[in-house]
Amino acid sequence: SGTGDLSVTNFVRNDRILAFHCNSTNIANLRVKINEVEQLNTIPLEYHNMIAENGLTPQAGWTHLAFDARNRILEAADPGILQNSGPNAGRLPYVGFLPFEVIFNMSAAANFTVVREVLGPRD
Repeated sequence: SGTGDLSVTNFVRNDRILAFHCNSTNIANLRVKINEVEQLNTIPLEYHNMIAENGLTPQAGWTHLAFDARNRILEAADPGILQNSGPNAGRLPYVGFLPFEVIFNMSAAANFTVVREVLGPRD
């Protein structure tokens, strides 16, 4: 990818997403949009600090976007982290019903792999 925003929308349908793990440190900012409404806008370092405060250890050289940042599935994506209002508040992002987009703002041109972590098999 080049510098600037890289929008990813081609996710597998019917996945309940727990996290994205990207083998890149060139991601300056992460945004998540669901149904074209921005639900999360964070700097990876701040997000990694929040993950660490909840007992998880971010891997060096990777950028993590974990919707279950407390490693407790029943608290996944609770208010303040993602989807903090409306009928889907406190639920994992579910790819399939609404447009789902992750926007990586790249500080340098680099290829990277996105590993998605999901809950259970697809229906």
